[in-house]
Amino acid sequence: GIDQTFTTAACPAQIPTATSLAATAVTATSATLNGTINANGAATTVSFAYGATAAYGSTAAATPTSLPANALGTTVSAAIGGLSCATS
Repeated sequence: GIDQTFTTAACPAQIPTATSLAATAVTATSATLNGTINANGAATTVSFAYGATAAYGSTAAATPTSLPANALGTTVSAAIGGLSCATS
């Protein structure tokens, strides 16, 4: 018979990965959260989760908030305020 050709679907993207970096500009009630993101082939929306317990409880949108699928090692940050004095 006649040969037929076909193309398989693209492989699914890997899950984006994040690396937390040290907070900067830390004051008694505010700080800047920092990290790097590898999108790993998937368009990505970035935010930070933070709080005084392991349950966190608060989120802050990162800058930049949206990253393209080809983003690798992109530095992101978020300034947060309203923190309690002398807490970790």
